This record gives sequence, C-alpha cells and structure tokens, in this order.
Amino acid sequence: MLSHFRVEREETYQEEYYYKQMRAHTRYYDELDHEITHLFNRMHAILQLSFPELERLFSKRSALFLNIVQLYPHPDEVLAHSKTVIRNRIKANTRKNLSLARAEAKGIALLEAAKESYPAILKDDIRCEQVRDYAKRIADLKEKKEQLI
Repeated sequence: MLSHFRVEREETYQEEYYYKQMRAHTRYYDELDHEITHLFNRMHAILQLSFPELERLFSKRSALFLNIVQLYPHPDEVLAHSKTVIRNRIKANTRKNLSLARAEAKGIALLEAAKESYPAILKDDIRCEQVRDYAKRIADLKEKKEQLI
C-alpha cells in the first residue's frame, strides 16, 4: 500500500466515449445481422413446405417478399382472393411507392404461382403462422439495422 504513493505510475489510457459507442453500435449491428440470417434460414425451411414458389417469384431479401410472406404464407390464401383484392393488398402493405400496374403484375404472378403450387402442409397449419411471424420479425430487424446506420 505504501509503494502506491511512492511510485509514479503511468496514467491509464481511457478510450473516448465516441469510440466506445461506435464499437457498441457495430456489435449491435452484427448481432442483428446474425439474427436476420438465422430467421431467414428458419423461414426458408417452412416456406419449402407451405409455398416454395414465393422464393422464386420475389427477391428473398426484399421488403416486398417479406410483405407477401406475411400476407400469403400459403397458396390457398392467394387462391381465396381475386386479382383485384391481391393487387390492393400488395399495394397497401408495401411501404415503397409501388405503382398499381406493378402491384397488379406481382398479383398475377402470385396467382399463377399459387395455381402451380403443391404445398406439403395445410393453410391452417401452425407453421403458416410461424412463417408470418418470422417475416415480420425480419422486417422489424432490417428496419432497426437501417436506424443504426
């Protein structure tokens, strides 16, 4: 204890607050990215049972794909609606400015894919709700990543 007062010690380097925060942001961003990848893998596994054509129809990383999965995780849900209803739901549930013509084209493609689809599970299977939940969580996490940037 007495040596502490006699020996001159070098001052400990303290990192600035800004750099600590940047490192914490980076770690958080990486965690979100890892979680998104994990959820995409889970969602993919279920979509292979319920509506595998969706992944060929849309870019898997797009917001539109995530919205479509939330609206129509099973082809029977698509077939239960008319082209107009599908178009309007796609338009209403997409944050970007999607033209009516583009929404209608996507709706027609979705209807065609639903007609050709042969799902391995029924539309009231719990996994359809699970895939909806995964798509919503991925969309929320992607939004959080954008906020971090």
